[in-house]
Amino acid sequence: MKQEPDPLKEKFEYEQKLVNGSRSRKWSIWLSFTGLLVGLALAILSYLGSIPLGYKFGPYWLNHWIGWLAFGFIIIYVPIFIVLKKRNIKIYGKLIRIHQVGFIAAFILVSLHIGSQISRVFPPEIGTGIAAYVGLFVLVVTGIMQRNQLVAIRPNTLRFVHLSMVVSFFLVIVFHIIRAFLL
Repeated sequence: MKQEPDPLKEKFEYEQKLVNGSRSRKWSIWLSFTGLLVGLALAILSYLGSIPLGYKFGPYWLNHWIGWLAFGFIIIYVPIFIVLKKRNIKIYGKLIRIHQVGFIAAFILVSLHIGSQISRVFPPEIGTGIAAYVGLFVLVVTGIMQRNQLVAIRPNTLRFVHLSMVVSFFLVIVFHIIRAFLL
């Protein structure tokens, strides 16, 4: 009798391979946190006006298009990732790499957007997306920590924070968009 593969066991073995592959793991951690720092630096440069995003494309500013591009990736990829990682464990490695790189790229784009927006509306109002940006920052940091198993103590707590930030991020974004279009 042929035994069915256990998806949770395969996922665990994949993550253990990631942890044990020290050179690739170190590169992954360094590149991830470098991407985070690049995003923060671009937010500051955008805020200072060193990166001009005040061009209009159609009815909207370039910085809005950049923010929507990032949000478009997030809103499309998150449900795909959630469904596929449970249904097809064989592609989990590819999905998690796209997840990691995609969210860091989205964070960088959102950083450009938020820096430009805050420079126009200072002091920042609640509607400028500060809560969404902080939520995305925490989401990316907890994702990096969870992916690379940087915190060995209470990984379930880290997973809980990461997943709850997903829900919080989406709620804040919905209210941010409603406020932007209605006011």
